[in-house]
Amino acid sequence: MAIAIAGQGMALSSDYVIGVAPGISAKAAGAAVSAAVVADRALALSIITGCIALCLGYLSMRKHIVPASGACSTAGRHAPAGL
Repeated sequence: MAIAIAGQGMALSSDYVIGVAPGISAKAAGAAVSAAVVADRALALSIITGCIALCLGYLSMRKHIVPASGACSTAGRHAPAGL
């Protein structure tokens, strides 16, 4: 879930590195808005909404998160069988 929110939601919504999405948005808004301004504002919104989405995702999934079982967490601490 975190990969989907952070990778697809945050990265594609701002598209700060490549700049295709802000360029399309700036072109649709008209000549008065530059793609750099759109990219800056989209990055800020992407960080804010992404952090909120990650926190809400964690809060909704925390009841399903279980601690490691004793068998997995103590593997390798015991002497091999037969010795």
